Amino acid sequence: MTYAEVMRLRRLRDGALRVRALAAVLDAREEPAYPLFACAGASCWRLARLISGTLRGHPFLPYQRGQGIAGRASTYIVVRLMAFMARRKHRSLEVFSNELRRVSRELDDARALTRTTQLSESFGRSQLQFHRLMQELEIDLIVADGVVADDGLIAGHIGAVGRDTLQNWPYLAL
Repeated sequence: MTYAEVMRLRRLRDGALRVRALAAVLDAREEPAYPLFACAGASCWRLARLISGTLRGHPFLPYQRGQGIAGRASTYIVVRLMAFMARRKHRSLEVFSNELRRVSRELDDARALTRTTQLSESFGRSQLQFHRLMQELEIDLIVADGVVADDGLIAGHIGAVGRDTLQNWPYLAL
């Protein structure tokens, strides 16, 4: 494992821990419980544990370091500030979606550049979980924006597709 790969894994772990903390803060503040925050937090925790175990299993001692006190404190402050601003502007889902998307991109990069087959397979399973979570979050964002057809089909995120067009699409005929 090279130094660049270790730094990439550390960035990914820190991002996953940040998203997990953001999910916990946003989930605690939501009036109706939103289960996607808990699912995303659990997925991020699994990813962070996988990376921490990989780094701690390395024989070179400096690679085994975890997140320090300063890193945890900065994560705590950044997450609290992000959650406060997101709730204040009523954009909790959007902010959370952006952070989850950022971690997913880092995960994609880490999987593409890793040399360990077991780690690559574990990252692949995590990628599937993250992509499913992001799809569900996108659907919830669209529903929150009010862009949904009468039958519950998603019309589109920006610029709703007209009902006539949606009903005339051959692959949507039910």
